[in-house]
Amino acid sequence: MAFNINPKTHLLEPACFMPSPHYDDRPRDMSITLLVIHNISLPPGQFQGKYVDDFFFGQVVK
Repeated sequence: MAFNINPKTHLLEPACFMPSPHYDDRPRDMSITLLVIHNISLPPGQFQGKYVDDFFFGQVVK
């Protein structure tokens, strides 16, 4: 599968963009110095379902 940056939105396609509620604004005069790309599978070895979404959105229920 090929990934491309959409020049209009600046988003990686076809990746799914889901803005996180866990962020704050970066000051305008501060440049980006680090980019972290994280991959996770919850439960281990399973890549379907909404487990990962729930984890990153703080919705994990015990």
